[in-house]
Amino acid sequence: MLLLIDHHDSFTYNLYQYFLELHADVEVVFSENLSKLSHFDYDAIILSPGPGKPTDYPETLHFLKHFFDKKPILGICLGHQMLATFFGARVVPAPEIVHGKTSTIMCQKSLLFHGLNQTFDVVRYHSLAVTSVVPPLVETAVTKDGVLMAMEHMSLPIYSVQFHPEGILSEHGHAILKNFLEVTYGKSVAL
Repeated sequence: MLLLIDHHDSFTYNLYQYFLELHADVEVVFSENLSKLSHFDYDAIILSPGPGKPTDYPETLHFLKHFFDKKPILGICLGHQMLATFFGARVVPAPEIVHGKTSTIMCQKSLLFHGLNQTFDVVRYHSLAVTSVVPPLVETAVTKDGVLMAMEHMSLPIYSVQFHPEGILSEHGHAILKNFLEVTYGKSVAL
């Protein structure tokens, strides 16, 4: 079962639906309720999009301290920024505020983008951006004008994207989430 941490974003249930379409079991928990979890037998963690900045969600950042090295993690939008903050990268106001804008990204080799074209279009909704990655993170995708769009951990199954794979205007959204499930479960997942 996947744990989808909800940061009060309207896209959370789009993600939930996409994972259900990929035949994954998902439990949604609001970020402020993480300390109330009575057990932790999830297979992976998904950090949802949300309003504000990473430090507005201390419960999630605290949760990461205990579980970042125990389960695969996928951060999306705010979740991407949270992982950057957690590992010491800078999150600052974006050079351009984008809400519902489609951008072409250029991908590097990553299990998250396995089987996809090196360039494809994604939809973005963000006013903050990760300016650069720091070890143990590495950059895996950028826009044509150099805005960081994806990163991953060098040795742990931790991935994040600034864009919204669950957005209708993003190409390959299901495939990206499928690839994350394949990393999580170590086996092929049908689209």
